[in-house]
Amino acid sequence: MSFKTRNTLIILAFALLIGGFSLYINLKYYPAKIDSINQQIADMDQYIVQLPEREDYLGQVQTIIEEKRELLSGLDKTIEPNITLAEAFDYLDDIQDRYGSLKFALNALKEVSANGYGYRSFQLTGEGSYRSIYGMIYALERGPKMFVIDDVNLRGVEAGSEEGQPPEVVTPFDLKIRALYADVPELPPLKRTLRDVRVPWSDNLFWPIIAKALPPNSKGLLEAERSELRALLPGKAVLVDHEGEIHVLKEGDEVYLGYITKIDISNNRVEFTLNKGGIVERYRLTLPFPSEEETYD
Repeated sequence: MSFKTRNTLIILAFALLIGGFSLYINLKYYPAKIDSINQQIADMDQYIVQLPEREDYLGQVQTIIEEKRELLSGLDKTIEPNITLAEAFDYLDDIQDRYGSLKFALNALKEVSANGYGYRSFQLTGEGSYRSIYGMIYALERGPKMFVIDDVNLRGVEAGSEEGQPPEVVTPFDLKIRALYADVPELPPLKRTLRDVRVPWSDNLFWPIIAKALPPNSKGLLEAERSELRALLPGKAVLVDHEGEIHVLKEGDEVYLGYITKIDISNNRVEFTLNKGGIVERYRLTLPFPSEEETYD
């Protein structure tokens, strides 16, 4: 091959390469770039058109925020950044110190939290006088801390008394409560305390019109209506009475005012037959299994 022919082929190859690159730039790259820029221009035009609507919307949001902030600042409640089980127990302890002694146990059920706010659910079980329980419920609702009562289960139980003495009526209770919390540091501190809660008078709703004159529990037997079912075993039930004493009983065993008639493992419960001064009643205790959504995290 001559020198001239070889140079001609090299120049032709460069020309084809440059031509192919030019075709790619002009037919593919630039059109795609132009389409992208045109889309950005269209998006920007649409954003500019929507600016007045966005400004109005932001103004509405700011107004709502200010209204909520003003509402929170006017609350007669303390909004704490968090509430632990120990803090909830201490608050309940302060309530009973002021409004009457109670026997109670507090169990954590569940916590739900988000960005800076949430709540903890608790189960409160125990017993006491009607007046003390009434004061506790009133103080939880009207007190300075953010506690909400979701569920209340109360019942009156006439305890045995000596002949000629007035009946003693105790009130076992089971409450589900929520302690609300939020991190709102700009709210002013609250000066109101539990001392400022005035509980109105209320008659004992469970006081019997006609007392049954039940005999005292001289044998120290389990009082079914003041007890909790803790576990079920084949043919046996484990119960805890109002004094915290553990009883392991089987069908037919004697309890105060009656006996155990059935241990129903399939339904997680124990049935009693009680003779209250000639009035025969059936009473059931069920294992307190929490639902999955109530399980404490």
